Amino acid sequence: MVHTFRLLKADWGISITIDAEVVTNTNPVNDDSVLLDLENVNVNKEVREYLKLGLEWFLKNVDVVSCVNESTLIKIRSINFHCADYQKEGFFFAMASWAAKYYGVEMVAYEAFFDRGQNKYIFPLLEKGK
Repeated sequence: MVHTFRLLKADWGISITIDAEVVTNTNPVNDDSVLLDLENVNVNKEVREYLKLGLEWFLKNVDVVSCVNESTLIKIRSINFHCADYQKEGFFFAMASWAAKYYGVEMVAYEAFFDRGQNKYIFPLLEKGK
C-alpha cells in the first residue's frame, strides 16, 4: 500500500511517500514487537530509527492488537522524499500515518508547528525526549 504523509503549515512542507506491505514474518520473535523490514530502503540509521519509533508510537496509541502479533512484518518497498529538502522527524509521523491508513483507523492526534526562527517544523511530542 502506498501512502503519502504531508505537512504544510508554512512556505515549505514535509512530503514523504511510503510504499509498504504487511507480511507474515517467518522468523517471529518472542515479544510484542512488530518488525520493520527496511532491507531494500536506502535511508540512514537515524531515519530508520524514526520509522521504527513512529510505528511503535502508533501501535501504543491505537487499538489494533487483534491485527498485530509477533509474526507481523511490515516490509518497506520504497520511501520517496526530496533529499535536499526534508526533515528527519517527518519519518516518525509518515510511518505512523501509513499504519493508520493500512489498519483503517484515524491517525493519532499530534501537534506540529513551523518555527520561522529555526526554519523547521517543531513536533512537541518528539521534543519531550530530548
